[in-house]
Amino acid sequence: MEVTKPTLGELFGQHRRFTVPMYQRQYVWSADDHWSYLWDDIKRKTEQLLIGENREPIANHFMGALVLLPGHAAGQRLSFKEVIDGQQRLTTMQVILIALRDLAEALSISDVAADLRRVTLNEGRMENPEVEKWKVWPTESDQVTFQRVVSAGTRDEVSGRFPVRGKGRRRTPPDGIPGAYLYFYDAMQNFVTRLSDDDENPVELTLEDRCRRVNELLTALQNYFQFVCIDLERNDDPQVIFEALNGRGAPLLPSDLIKNFVFQTTRQAGGQITQMYEQYWRQFDDRRVEDEDEQNGEAPRFWKVEEKQGRLTRPRIDLFLFHFLQCKRRNEVLITELFREFKDWWSATPAANIAALTPRLANLKVESDIFAEFFVPNLRTVTGYHIGNLRSLDTSTIYPLLLLLLGEARRNGQLAIEEIPSILKHIESYLVRRFVCNLTPKKYNYVFMQLLKNLCDENGVIQGEINADRIRHELTSHTGLTVEWPSDDAFRSSWLTMPIYAAGRATTIKMILSAIDRARFGEAIENIQVNYENLWIEHVMPQKWKQHWPLPEVAAPQAETDNDDMLDSEERRNVLLHTFGNLTLLTKKLNQSVRNSAYFTKKSEITRWSALQLNVYFQNINEWDEARIETRGLDLFQTALQLWPR
Repeated sequence: MEVTKPTLGELFGQHRRFTVPMYQRQYVWSADDHWSYLWDDIKRKTEQLLIGENREPIANHFMGALVLLPGHAAGQRLSFKEVIDGQQRLTTMQVILIALRDLAEALSISDVAADLRRVTLNEGRMENPEVEKWKVWPTESDQVTFQRVVSAGTRDEVSGRFPVRGKGRRRTPPDGIPGAYLYFYDAMQNFVTRLSDDDENPVELTLEDRCRRVNELLTALQNYFQFVCIDLERNDDPQVIFEALNGRGAPLLPSDLIKNFVFQTTRQAGGQITQMYEQYWRQFDDRRVEDEDEQNGEAPRFWKVEEKQGRLTRPRIDLFLFHFLQCKRRNEVLITELFREFKDWWSATPAANIAALTPRLANLKVESDIFAEFFVPNLRTVTGYHIGNLRSLDTSTIYPLLLLLLGEARRNGQLAIEEIPSILKHIESYLVRRFVCNLTPKKYNYVFMQLLKNLCDENGVIQGEINADRIRHELTSHTGLTVEWPSDDAFRSSWLTMPIYAAGRATTIKMILSAIDRARFGEAIENIQVNYENLWIEHVMPQKWKQHWPLPEVAAPQAETDNDDMLDSEERRNVLLHTFGNLTLLTKKLNQSVRNSAYFTKKSEITRWSALQLNVYFQNINEWDEARIETRGLDLFQTALQLWPR
């Protein structure tokens, strides 16, 4: 076999085809699992090119391996290679180039469109031009779809040939190859026509800027996306190669590569590998999960436990290194490029001897101990209690900032340890209020990364004293719905009228109700054993209310929503039953026994068996309707306002 490392431009620049055998699976990549990450990589490379002449050298983006088997081309038939492995990546990249070609045509950037035609179409002598003109020819089940997409010529034509399916909330965009085309076309169109694709008032770019962005997109794709091509010979067994690449052994995690790299540099710096490993890294390998049932005589390894973050599930150690790196670089990092990003950061400051490396390893150890507490917070301390609440809010973008703040406090730096609870309370309030107001989390990366940057100078050294007032000032300085810290009035309005349960995030709702219950116990909570983790959210007026909770014969007065639309009685009820005023916490057993019962039955069981302060409320309430929901909602809000002030 022969191994080469061509760029995308070199791969598609030759006069040949790549054919996918019929026994291969059809195209299965999707937006959530594949396209969005690939677009992040493409966008990042293009932005590096846009920086200008003083930019740092740009590293190639590795797209993985292609295993190719040369085909037999006789007569005028165009030479081709069968794609034994890598067809999903290869097809996706070809569809991206076709989408960019159509976009360049739509924007009248003719020179770029011409260049793209050369890497998306074969020209010259061919035996069957209708098939052989395409650079990539997918497996049989995708061939008709592929032809209809790549021959359309415009986005409108593709969306016309593959329309959105379903109606209303069930509308789903096309998947497969048409979905890939539309996803990348729209992403690239937003990138080349707007200064930012998520601003409330996006700034349209000039024609000159659009041309430059299209040009740099093409440059990035052609020159900086690289494959490793394994070209087989006729006597090689393709199946053996395929199995060796995909089916044997456990893949190396980014943390495995980082560990190897760190201790290679430690050896080069003259360090004692065994001693350094014992002191700074062994805990990553040996620490076990506490208080869990043993598996085969041992609890699972703490840092290998997989946690869901965003759309993917990853081991805790990889998540730690990801957030640690963002904390140190004070910039967003691609988790798909974690090893390369870490290597670049570690190598940016050469260490001539072990004395220069030791502080980095020590820092890694200290902040890993902090990060571990995010998963097992000590809820008996005020700091641990707030960390537990922040974890329930499921907003991992705060972790780099927390690593900086908690690390600085533990190192007795510019932040007193006594300030930590108040700081965490401010951050918690910012997130809780935005959750209750149903405001987008899309810009949390920006908010918390900017806060981190504002606390440090260019070298990452903290500037000035950090305290709770400084953090509060930073958070209140943001304006606009995408970033603001909601006011008391906005918080109150949403608390009383927002159908929060219908919006999802049950874990966050349970945390909010638990916090209110704890606050109402006051100091007595120390003497009461309440395991909030085992409680379930219960609708006092059930979601299926029609059997035991009929509407009154005379319609209830209409209520106005924030947008002045009028709600009829049934609509009003269906909104209010999902608000905080109608939600409480029960054990699973009690929840299931009273689920759809009439209020008289439900009240009797709840007040008999539940000791929560949330449920003591019902002892003197003999009826339950919309007015009582609103009254209780206001009662709960008074506590919420104390817990999460602005």
